[in-house]
Amino acid sequence: MCQLTLPDAVHVDVVVSAACFGTTLFLQQPGHPTYQQLAKMDGAVRRHYASSGQQSAAVPPLPRPVNPGAVCVAPSAAVGDDGENIWHRAIIADVFPESDSVLMKFLDWGGYEQMPVGKLRQIRTEMMHLPFQAVEGHLAYVTPLLRPDQSADAQLESLSAIIQSRFLAGRRLKCQVVYYNHTWQPCVYLYSREPGAPHWRCIQEDLVLAGLATWFCMPRVPPQLPSPVA
Repeated sequence: MCQLTLPDAVHVDVVVSAACFGTTLFLQQPGHPTYQQLAKMDGAVRRHYASSGQQSAAVPPLPRPVNPGAVCVAPSAAVGDDGENIWHRAIIADVFPESDSVLMKFLDWGGYEQMPVGKLRQIRTEMMHLPFQAVEGHLAYVTPLLRPDQSADAQLESLSAIIQSRFLAGRRLKCQVVYYNHTWQPCVYLYSREPGAPHWRCIQEDLVLAGLATWFCMPRVPPQLPSPVA
């Protein structure tokens, strides 16, 4: 099993494939040599695991008991053009025995979903060769501004949607790893540039200016905007 990582301290082109928990992002690297193979992998997973696929009936379920860290294939809530749920490579993040369910993290496209254990399927050996493409990271130095009289989970979900629609959609993105959190996940500055714009913007600065986040009360490395021609 191989998970892609982000290079330290340098600017790298990224695509945000999913966002959750307010400031958590899943980052793909379109410039990485293995990224071009992702579409082929997605097609292979779909052929083998979708209910309409010729080989879906022969795919065994994941053996029980299931444990965190097990890599398998799971259906996402996203639906394809044929009306079927889209299957992805995934890993068990948590197990809930009382409800016979698990929390899954999708390894190529990011995001978390809770689902019954019975939906999980064993992964084929040849589907383990491509490195997992989505790197889970966090916006560095900022925390969401939440109202005490509203549900924190609902506010964080709303913030993730706002970040994607107002600050990321249609823009070119670069990130820069500045430190790692206590679980060794990268915390990044995220930079955006709109089509035709001459300069890059720092997403964190935009979120703070919009009143959606606040800076940590700690010393921080200032953002280093990419050059206009980058």
